[in-house]
Amino acid sequence: MLTKREEQLFHELSSWEQDLMADHRSDFVRTYHHWIEQRMNEVPVALRKKVAEKVDQAFFYIHSIIQNSDWLMESRKRLLNNARLYSENISSIQDLKTLSIDHLHYLAEMEVSKHRLYSLLQGAATGTGGAFFLGLDLPSQLVINLRAVQMIAMSYGNEVNAPYEMMLALKVFHASFMPPHLKYEAWVDLKKEITEPFENPYFYYGSDQLANEQTIENLIKQIIKLFVMQMLKKKKVQNIPIFSVALGAGINYQMTKACTTYAHKFYQYRLLLERKRDFT
Repeated sequence: MLTKREEQLFHELSSWEQDLMADHRSDFVRTYHHWIEQRMNEVPVALRKKVAEKVDQAFFYIHSIIQNSDWLMESRKRLLNNARLYSENISSIQDLKTLSIDHLHYLAEMEVSKHRLYSLLQGAATGTGGAFFLGLDLPSQLVINLRAVQMIAMSYGNEVNAPYEMMLALKVFHASFMPPHLKYEAWVDLKKEITEPFENPYFYYGSDQLANEQTIENLIKQIIKLFVMQMLKKKKVQNIPIFSVALGAGINYQMTKACTTYAHKFYQYRLLLERKRDFT
């Protein structure tokens, strides 16, 4: 059975899930989403499919780069060293599952805070209006947020190098950027991913399609953000484009906050579900 603390967290997750299920959109936001949906439907299906395929390729490419980077290897070593402060028996990422839920929560929160700061600084740098930083904004955001999901996954004892874990991390990453009123539907799909049995849990047997109309919509929003920041760059205070810097930092921080919150809830839920199963 779950410990008292684990039961408390499981209850908090259930409350969060209920809140996620509710549609909190205002009439204005509903109208906006309806307008966006109409505009997207005007785009030829073949073009939407082609763009979605290209976006999927970009996701897999970025994930591959991160997986094979020294950056991730160093982060994995640092995570293991931090975990050994709680138990000297930690020798692999999977061993982290033996730690208490509060220890794992703390390790994950360290990664959450770190990546939110990265995003804040990166957004502020983009706000300076330099062509170099503007061009790097979108790929930088993809890297920062996907890496955040990977590190949260590892903080809860999941090795993201395995094909199944790789696809699951990508799906969590994608779901975290869905519009708020669609996040619950994505959450239900993710729960199915971890409850349906597979012949070999190491391999992934589900659909590897990620991008959809909402993904394209988010990309368009990011491009619009860059145009607005470029316009605000001209408004300076003591020769500093303070408005574009604030806009870039604020939007990028909020994106990473939404991503890390969703990912943290999911991997925490997954661990608690695993522990609940072990005693049933």
